[in-house]
Amino acid sequence: MSYNYVVTAQKPTAVNACVTGHFTSAEDLNLLIAKNTRLEIYVVTAEGLRPVKEVGLYGKIAVMELFRPKVCSILTVLLQYQLGVCVILTKIDSSVFWDFVEYVFGLVLSSRGRQTFLCTARVGDLLLITGAALLTRCALNSQVIDVQFLYGCQAPTVCFIYQDPQGRHVKTYEVSLREKEFNKGPWKQENVEAEASMVIPVPEPFGGAIIIGQESITYHNGDKYLAIAPPTIKQSTIVCHNRVDPNGSRYLLGDMEGRLFMLLLEKEELMDGAVVLKDLHVELLGETSIAECLTYLDNGVVFVGSRLGDSQLVKLNVDSNDQGSYVAVMETFTNLGPIVDMCVVDLERQGQGQLVTCSGAFKEGSLRIIRNGIGIHEHASIDLPGIKGAVNTTHTHTTEPYCTVVVFTCVCVQITSVSVRLVTQDSKALVSEWKEPQGKNISVASCNSTQVVLAVGRVLYYLQILTGELKQISSTEMEHEVACLDITPLGESAGESSICAVGLWTDISARLLKLPCFSPLHKEMLGGEIIPRSILMTTFEGSHYLLCALGDGALFYFGLDIQTGVLSERKKVTLGTQPTVLRTFRSLSTSNVFACSDRPTVIYSSNHKLVFSNVNLKEVNYMCPLNSEGYPDSLALANNSTLTIGTIDEIQKLHIRTVPLYESPKRICYQEVSQCFGVLSSRVEMQDTSGTTAAVRPSASTQVERACVCIARDFNPNWMSAVEILDDDNFLGAENAFNLFVCQKDSAATTDEERQHLQEVGLFHLGEFVNVFSHGSLVLQNLGESSTPTQGSVLFGTVNGMIGLVTSLSESWYSLLLDLQNRLNKVIKSVGKIEHSLYPSAAVRDVNSHSRTLSHTHTHTHTLTLTHSARKGAWTLLVSHCDVEAATDDLLWRRGLSTLLHHSF
Repeated sequence: MSYNYVVTAQKPTAVNACVTGHFTSAEDLNLLIAKNTRLEIYVVTAEGLRPVKEVGLYGKIAVMELFRPKVCSILTVLLQYQLGVCVILTKIDSSVFWDFVEYVFGLVLSSRGRQTFLCTARVGDLLLITGAALLTRCALNSQVIDVQFLYGCQAPTVCFIYQDPQGRHVKTYEVSLREKEFNKGPWKQENVEAEASMVIPVPEPFGGAIIIGQESITYHNGDKYLAIAPPTIKQSTIVCHNRVDPNGSRYLLGDMEGRLFMLLLEKEELMDGAVVLKDLHVELLGETSIAECLTYLDNGVVFVGSRLGDSQLVKLNVDSNDQGSYVAVMETFTNLGPIVDMCVVDLERQGQGQLVTCSGAFKEGSLRIIRNGIGIHEHASIDLPGIKGAVNTTHTHTTEPYCTVVVFTCVCVQITSVSVRLVTQDSKALVSEWKEPQGKNISVASCNSTQVVLAVGRVLYYLQILTGELKQISSTEMEHEVACLDITPLGESAGESSICAVGLWTDISARLLKLPCFSPLHKEMLGGEIIPRSILMTTFEGSHYLLCALGDGALFYFGLDIQTGVLSERKKVTLGTQPTVLRTFRSLSTSNVFACSDRPTVIYSSNHKLVFSNVNLKEVNYMCPLNSEGYPDSLALANNSTLTIGTIDEIQKLHIRTVPLYESPKRICYQEVSQCFGVLSSRVEMQDTSGTTAAVRPSASTQVERACVCIARDFNPNWMSAVEILDDDNFLGAENAFNLFVCQKDSAATTDEERQHLQEVGLFHLGEFVNVFSHGSLVLQNLGESSTPTQGSVLFGTVNGMIGLVTSLSESWYSLLLDLQNRLNKVIKSVGKIEHSLYPSAAVRDVNSHSRTLSHTHTHTHTLTLTHSARKGAWTLLVSHCDVEAATDDLLWRRGLSTLLHHSF
C-alpha cells in the first residue's frame, strides 16, 4: 500500500472574481479578491492595498457579490463543492481577529443542476436565479448566456440574453416574490447580435441595459434603442466590465487582447427636465494584463484581476503618454496560472531544484523560474570596486585585519596588520596600542566588548580591553598555523567569552581552548585537504553550536557544551563551491547566521533543528548588520565590486522570476549537458491580402512522433489531465473533476491479466485542475536534518497557478498526520459550515467515498492563522487525546506534532 501526503507550496494565484465596497467597516474601502478556493480581503489606502484577511474555503468560488442592507455590508459567495452549489451570506467581525460570521447558509443546487447561475442584489434584498430555473419557468427551450437584474423597476426585473435555433435574443421578466414566479417583463428585443454575450444594467436616470457583442454595443430600455459598432472592439472579444460612476455614465471594458476601454454614456436633458441617453462612445485607454475582472477603486485607480497573466493595479491618467496610453501600472501581482507544463532543474548543480513553468496564455505567456529561499529586498546599491570587507562599527566580529574598527561605549578598537589600537570615540586620540613583540604581522583576529584574541602565524595572543588600556594576558603556540578563530560570548557570560574556537592549517582541525590560559578543551579532526576558512560559535533557540566553514563551501556544525567545550552530533552540509565566511545577525529578536559565499545561505533554527535557506542573491563575500535611522534592521552585503543595503524576509518563501514570451507556452524540456531549455509554444498569426502570415505581436518563437506500449490499465472512466509514475508499481493521476488518485499495479500477480490491471488505492479531492506533474523538490537536498521521513516528491501545477507536492510517507507517519487532521477539524471551523470530511472526498464519482491513503495539509497549515486562544485549544485537544502508550513511537508523536505546530505557539 502506498501512503502519500499532499502539501501546498504555492496557493492559487489566478483571480476569477473581485468586488469593491465597505466590508470591514463603514469607513474602509475594501477590495475582495476570489482565487478559486481562497478569498483575500484588502483595505484601499493612499499607499496602496493593505492585506487584512485571507481565508480558505472548502469549495470553488463561482460567483461573489457585495451588497449592503440596512445593518452592515454582506458578502454573498456562491460555492461549488461535491454536493452541489451552496450560498453563503457572511459579514466580517473586526473585534474577533477579523472572523467571518455567517448569516445564511444553504444548499441551493444539487451537483447535477449547476449549469448557469447568478447571484445579485437590490438594496435590502438578495435574489438567486439559476439558468436552468429561468428557462423552465419561462418555458424557453434555449440556452441562457447572461442574466442581470435591472435598476429602477417597481418589481425585481431580470434581463437576460438567451440563444435558440433562430439566434440570440434579449428578454425581461419580473420576479414575483410572493408567488416565486416569472411574469412578462416590460420589454424585449429579438435577434440581437449573434455574438452578444454580456448584459450591463444601467442605473437611473437612464435605466435599461447595455448589450455587449463581438462587433456592436447596444442600449435598450424599452423606449430607447441605440447601437454603435466601433471598429476598435472588433479585433477581440470583450470579456469583463465594471461601472466607474454611481450614475452609470462611464464603464470600463476589458477584452481578450488585454485592451482597456472606456464606454461613455452621453446624456441629454429634455425641455421637461427629463434626462435621456443621447449617444454611446468607446475610447481605447491603453493595454493591461488580459482581464478576467475589473473593479474601479477610487481616484482613477483600477484593479485588473487576471487568470491568464499577472493581476495589476493601474492608474488612469488624464493625459496620454508617448505611446498614446492613458494607463500606468502602479503595482503587479504575480500569477503563475495557468501552469500548462513545467520541469524541475538544478541549474547551479548544487542540490537545490528550481521549477521552470510554462505559465499564462496569449500575450501573457511566459516562463516562470521559481526558487525556494529567503529574499533580500534591496534599498540601496553602489558600485565600489576592490571591496575587501564590510564592518559594522557597533558589531563584534572575526576578520582578517585589513583594517577593523569596533566601537564600544567610549572607545574604538582598531586592528590592523601590525597592531591593535585603542582610540577614543570623540577626540579620535590614541589611548593604547599593542604590537607583536617581534614586529610580526597579525594574520587573523577576533574581538568582543572586553576581549581580543589574535594570531601571528602559529602563536595566539589574548588581550583584555581595560579602561584606557590594552593588556596582554596570555599567549600560546599552536601545532600549526591558525586559519580562523572566534570568541563570540555564549550563554550568560555578560559579554565575555570563556572559550576560544580555532581552526588550523595542515592538520585541518577545529580546536576549543579555555580562556584566558589557552588550555585545550576539545580537538576535532575535520579530515580532507581543504582548510577551515571561518569558524563561529552561536546560539539557536537556547542551544549552542559551533559552525566551521571550509574553503570549498562545505560546512561542519556541532552541538557545543559551553561548560566543557566538548563537541557532539557532528554533521556536514555543502553550501557552495567557494570559501564561506560566517557572520551573525538578528532578525525578529532571534539569532541567525549568514553564510557568505557564491551561494549565500541563511542558517536559522526551527524546532531545534538547523535550517539552511538560500538567499536570492548570486554572490556575497561580506555581510554585516546595519541598523541606522535611514536603514533600520537592514543588512549590508558586498561582493568584490558592489555594496548593497537591504532587508531580509521574515520567512522562507518562493521567489519568482519572469521570462516573457508574449505567446502561449505549451511544453518545456531541459537538456542538462548544454543547460538549454526547449519550449513549444503557440501564437496567433494574421494573413494579409497577399497570403503572407505574420505574428500579431512580437514573440519569442520560431517553427515532432513517439510510440507507446501499454503495460497496465486503470479501467475506471476518468477524463485524465495529468499522470506521473511514483515507482514501479504506483502511479499518480489527476482528472477533470479536480481529483487526485493513486493506482497500483500488482506485480506479484500470477496471471498477465491481473498484472495488467491497475487497482485504485488512493483518492483525494484537490479542488484544482492539475495540468502537469514533475518529479523534484524546491528545497536543498541532503541539508541539515529531515524532520519527517518522506520518500520521493512529485510537484504539480494547476490552472489557477497553484503549486503542490505529493510525497510518500510510512504508514505510521500517515496515520499520525491523518489523526492530527481529524483532531484539528474539531477546533478549526470553516466558512459556510462545510465539513472538512466532505471536501477531500472524491467528487462526481461517489461523494460518500472518502479519500484513502492521501492526507492533506489544509488543516495543518491553517493552524498558522488561528487566534491565540484557538491555538491553545487546538494544542490542548491534541495533547489530551494523544494515547502515548498506544503509539508505536512516542518520540514520533511528540516530534511530529511539534514540527507541524511550532510556528503557532
